[in-house]
Amino acid sequence: MPRTLIARGHCTVRKPVERSWLVVVGAMILWLVAAPGPVEAFNCGGRQFQFITVSPSSDIVSAQATYTVSGQVPSLDGCDIGTGTNFSIVFPGTTDTATVTSGTVNGVPIAVWGTRSGPNLTFRSPVVIPNNATFTIVLNVVTNDSTPGSKTLTMSASPVQNGSIGATTSSPYTLSVPTPTFTPTSTHTPTVTNTPTETPTLTRTPTHSVTPTVTHTPTRTPTPTQTPTPGFCTLPLAENNCVPGGGPRATDCFLEWLPTPVPKRARNGLPTRKLVCYEGDRRCDADSDLDNGSCQVRMRLCINNADPRLSTCVPSDVDTAEVRGPNPARLRDQADTNNLNTLEFHLGMGGLGLNVWRPNAQVFVGAANSEANACTGLMTMEVPLHRRSGGGLSAGRKRFRLKVTASSGKVDRDSFTVECRPSTCGDGRVQGDHESCDDGNRINGDGCDQGCQIEVPASPTPTHTATESPTPSPSPEPTNTATASPTAAGPTATATDTPTVTPTPTITNTPGPQVCGNGVVEGDEECDDGGICVGGDNAGTACTGEDQCIGNGVCISGTRIGVACASDADCPGSECVHCRTFGGDGCAANCTFERQVQAPLGVGTGARLFNETFAVNPLNLNITGRQTITYGKERNGQIPIVIRAEDSQLDQISVSVLACACVRTVEAKTCGGTLFEADGVTLAVNCSLEDNCAALGKPPCAPLHGPGNAASGMIFCDGLADGANMFWQQDAGGTPPPPPPTPPPGSGPPEITFFDPGPAGSAILLTTVRIGNVSGACPIVPVTPPPSPTPNVYGPDGLFCTDDDPESSRGNPNTIPLLTGNVAVQINNHYHSVRRRPEFIPATPPATTAGIPFDCAALLSENPTVFGSGIAGGFTALNQPVLGDLVVVNQFLYVVTPTPSNTPLPTFTRTPTRTPTRTPRR
Repeated sequence: MPRTLIARGHCTVRKPVERSWLVVVGAMILWLVAAPGPVEAFNCGGRQFQFITVSPSSDIVSAQATYTVSGQVPSLDGCDIGTGTNFSIVFPGTTDTATVTSGTVNGVPIAVWGTRSGPNLTFRSPVVIPNNATFTIVLNVVTNDSTPGSKTLTMSASPVQNGSIGATTSSPYTLSVPTPTFTPTSTHTPTVTNTPTETPTLTRTPTHSVTPTVTHTPTRTPTPTQTPTPGFCTLPLAENNCVPGGGPRATDCFLEWLPTPVPKRARNGLPTRKLVCYEGDRRCDADSDLDNGSCQVRMRLCINNADPRLSTCVPSDVDTAEVRGPNPARLRDQADTNNLNTLEFHLGMGGLGLNVWRPNAQVFVGAANSEANACTGLMTMEVPLHRRSGGGLSAGRKRFRLKVTASSGKVDRDSFTVECRPSTCGDGRVQGDHESCDDGNRINGDGCDQGCQIEVPASPTPTHTATESPTPSPSPEPTNTATASPTAAGPTATATDTPTVTPTPTITNTPGPQVCGNGVVEGDEECDDGGICVGGDNAGTACTGEDQCIGNGVCISGTRIGVACASDADCPGSECVHCRTFGGDGCAANCTFERQVQAPLGVGTGARLFNETFAVNPLNLNITGRQTITYGKERNGQIPIVIRAEDSQLDQISVSVLACACVRTVEAKTCGGTLFEADGVTLAVNCSLEDNCAALGKPPCAPLHGPGNAASGMIFCDGLADGANMFWQQDAGGTPPPPPPTPPPGSGPPEITFFDPGPAGSAILLTTVRIGNVSGACPIVPVTPPPSPTPNVYGPDGLFCTDDDPESSRGNPNTIPLLTGNVAVQINNHYHSVRRRPEFIPATPPATTAGIPFDCAALLSENPTVFGSGIAGGFTALNQPVLGDLVVVNQFLYVVTPTPSNTPLPTFTRTPTRTPTRTPRR
């Protein structure tokens, strides 16, 4: 068959012609074609859809909606979609596709579904869609993302007639909150409250005429440029938790397994290729349901590993992957189906981007991945117990087998087995090989958890005399933060527990160096109830040493405080701690007994609110309420402090006649228990209200400040070397904003800079609050009947900021810094709605406030007091309902000396009282 080349722009395309004659007439070339034959398809080559639009039937956050997704196939021969094509859609954020019940493509029902888990959805097209044709996908019962704002999804298709259609981002669609008067994640008046209900006599006027001239240009970059976290499989033998899958030694580093927790180690020091998990043991079973007869085990896959244990293997790249077990041709149960989809998704589109094959078809068109030491996100594999014919349960197991091939053609075949065993917890007998306690039940919170593991923090032996202030007082939690979506706190925050944890664990009473957090009271320690794994794959589990925690840790101070880390190198001027100690239970983070002191707010305490209308003369807001600070003794010049969620309450806050706000402290939890992910910029997912970490492939949900705590921080009695002051700024984009609360086009996240040393008594806290609001003045008497269109905003009692307020008016948890130094806050490029030009809020210089350092001697005295000290903070929020772009600075001054009490703290004694000393390992 003759072939002729046709030049089309920069492409040269071969087109077969059966019979043709070339006739030249002057300068004109004519094609005379008779009886043309078949045309071979061009490779679609990963071209994107021409457009994708998304229309949910409900635009309310967290609501269930029918999604109509319209698009157009690329206009290239070879991109035709067939009945063997799989659509893959990745929805934004916390969108949940597990609720999807049915769907259609161009009106034809979808019959073959793949992944329906979290934001990931895959299904097979039931119809043929030619190239350049439009199509409509209808998906029934998708659960919307839980945060408002502008959203996009991405969609791809593979295999098509020849090749694949690459991941394409849709046009934006918007989700909103149920009522326009409710700001879900950040609020106009996070630290504000109405006229004080108690006006204590000011016996000493603190000289806080600190009008800081913070007109400097910060020299510190707000976005740390740290190197990425090293690969999990690159550590030495004793610290390396990756499992080579048993392939040839020359290729075994191509792919390795990283399960949570680490299986027992063989004599050669390598973890074995089998993990045994007892159902309900939270160290290995991520599923909190004790009645589903299944273990949900987390793991990662890592490729191209420079593994020092596999010296004969030289990593290059991995090109293709195939799941051999579970066998796609013989899936035995729903767990096999789910596991197959999960593995293929993380190997392909949702993770490593490899070419993924089944024996007779390619299920994802990817590319060779040459990234060194690359790992997937956390994925959850399902291993059900075996149900006997008589109804009893016995051990069940799943064997996972993978084959990966490098672009050179070299092959690595690997396997890993997970065995799920019925729990023995609750029989009153401690099974030494997998239980550390057994109190005859499977109830959490009583010192021995649902898997019969000792819970941390446990109660220290309460033989100390602690002072408690009987009257609580207001919380220094009133600030909130805003990023491009108003849920973010900002890229840098400061507060920490005591940095006395060392990476050398001491689990028994064997003589050795004193280690706070190893569960053994030694040296000058007054208590030691162990720690909690933070940052890694088993975050939230009890620990007594660094080696018990898997994956990342957290920077406990310095310029990257709260950032997930792999080693001290990721934490300039600080430590990377994996097993972290916390206070709030009677034993402080530095292993000293805790005391409590009342911290009442005095006259003049409040907040100033700036926006377009009040840019020059801000609104001044008063704060009243109650709060108690829990703190340890001084060690190494530092005093760890926490504020328990139950010990803080602020009254409702009146923002003139515009709005009424309520600030509530909350036990803070994030995926991994860190404030930021390893890049130092991305906020860790907040799971305080809903644990969706597994669905998002994130580390487990874990406390940020310690169990039950809403704030944590440190007082530096000898002064703070750096980071005592804060400058917060945010770019509003300089363009007209869309309807609130969608961030304005071109706006950016807050940029936070900490700078300069601080004097003795300097302090930094991280605080987590929920800030809800309603429009109009704060109700003084019950509102009856409740106003339309928000009939439930006040709850049954008709008042706001009371215990019966509905969840919809409480706001989402946010974490921000408060400190004793100078604070400056400003919005750049605010688009003025009247002058129609970009401006600053407030006008230069920025809004400022300042705190006052603590007196450590007064705090540690027999009659403790925080009299004369104070903390300050500030934040920005863009495009808020009613108030627009918003700057808030706030100040909390403690002015009343509390009445001391030498009575032990009653809430620190739990039943049953459990000694934290661990049974020595064998």
